[in-house]
Amino acid sequence: MALLLAPSRELAQQIMSVLKEFSEVLQQLSFCYLIGGDKIDYDLERIREKGANVVVATPGRLFDISIDRQALSFRKLEVLIMDEADKLLVQG
Repeated sequence: MALLLAPSRELAQQIMSVLKEFSEVLQQLSFCYLIGGDKIDYDLERIREKGANVVVATPGRLFDISIDRQALSFRKLEVLIMDEADKLLVQG
């Protein structure tokens, strides 16, 4: 599993659009996109149905889903990418 953290919704959307271009080549991987603004129940249902090998998320939504609802397990996390890590660390 890979986790890509982005400090903003806009940056997460850009990352996901680039990953979609590779989805034809990486057909064996499933992608999940988690940002605030969408209904959390929709995100939870999508994760339960399809699972996710690659998760693109903003910190707030990731916290809501993984900590508050315990919908994601990071036991198999192999790659963590923090895009604009300096902004993420300033946000806390």
